[in-house]
Amino acid sequence: MSNFQKLIYGLGGLALFLSVFSILIISKSTLFPFIVGKYVFFRSMVALAATFYLILVLSGWRFKPDRFSFLKNPLFIVVSVFVLMFFLAGVFGVDFKNSFWSNFERGEGIFAMLHYFLFMVMGLLFLERDKDWENLFKASIISGILMSFYGFAQKLDAPGVVNIGVGWFGRMQASLGNPSYVSAYLFFASFYAIYLLIQKNDLVKKFSWERVFYGFSLVIFGFSFIFTETKGAFIGLGLAFLVGLVYLLFKLPKGKLKNYSISAAIFVLLCAGFLFTFRENEFIKKLPASRVLYLSLNERSAQTRIWTWGSAWNGFLEHPLFGWGPENFSLAFDKYFDTRHFEGINIPGETWFDRAHSVFFDYLAETGILGIISFLGIFVLTFWAVFKIKFNNIFQKTFALALPIAYLGQGLLLFDVLPIYINLFLFWGFLIYKSSHKPVN
Repeated sequence: MSNFQKLIYGLGGLALFLSVFSILIISKSTLFPFIVGKYVFFRSMVALAATFYLILVLSGWRFKPDRFSFLKNPLFIVVSVFVLMFFLAGVFGVDFKNSFWSNFERGEGIFAMLHYFLFMVMGLLFLERDKDWENLFKASIISGILMSFYGFAQKLDAPGVVNIGVGWFGRMQASLGNPSYVSAYLFFASFYAIYLLIQKNDLVKKFSWERVFYGFSLVIFGFSFIFTETKGAFIGLGLAFLVGLVYLLFKLPKGKLKNYSISAAIFVLLCAGFLFTFRENEFIKKLPASRVLYLSLNERSAQTRIWTWGSAWNGFLEHPLFGWGPENFSLAFDKYFDTRHFEGINIPGETWFDRAHSVFFDYLAETGILGIISFLGIFVLTFWAVFKIKFNNIFQKTFALALPIAYLGQGLLLFDVLPIYINLFLFWGFLIYKSSHKPVN
């Protein structure tokens, strides 16, 4: 490789690393400050990485054939099929232009999906060692910490921050502008930190400042997660905890480690049960995130989502194969509007939705049966990859198994956006890499 090619290769990798910092961008001069700047920056960095790769190819440099082994990976194939179904849903949907470009409020659609997929492909082409992927994890952790600090500044009403009614008692929106997005992002950032923290099996015996950093980041993420007060995220966390616990109980050999794990799990469950049982206590009511202790299908927010899911289902029945097309859910919602949204009109709540507020109903209505099957197929192959990969220890595998459970759990009540998509495709890319290559440190 010539010096010029080394430079281009390095610049391509740098563009990928910078792309994960897109979540920090707030474009105050735009109508949607938490949206526009992020997707402009992310797409620009991904396009730059692809451009640098093209320059490498044109300069005569060729990757070794085994670098393309990921093309045969089942997880890569099913992700590719999902992206194809997403595109075809737009082609056969009711408004291709809107499906392709979306709008300035959401910034998603086919054009965005192609960039997320390209981000993953560029990662598989540029990141050839375990250390490269771990460095991208580190970049995401740093990005998550800075995002959290911005959220803390919002809660303190610090000057200069974009603060949409957050304050000390408001739910933390950070640089993403929505508490639910923050909590979903933190699932992935926490996984990266835990994965790197327990990368070596001498956690207790050997001290390092790097591990202190990962531990510090987990503390920051923990407080941030609590401050988001997102009920769906706590549902996802609970499901992930239970799945991880069951897996550990079956896989850990008898001994002190298994006993400690069981004791810690029992302690967590007892604490959760205590808080839920005494949730009417005035002290517990004042605790951060105490609102998550009140989960009820009779809540106004829950009712509006259930009614909206009904609209999504009716929309799916009209266009069952490819759906209405990405970004066209509002058309289905309008056509099959549930008039119960107007009941108790003075009660706080939404009466119009451009999302079903559930990844399952969103993909069902917008991409049809082919889209939702390919989407769910990704997670079948995600678990296949997790079990195939030889992680350094059982705890890494457990958290890799729990992460998609947490995502799917919170996805019951939330849709996908840029901060979530970036991490989904990063996580899938990492699993594809690990299950396609022999470990290279």
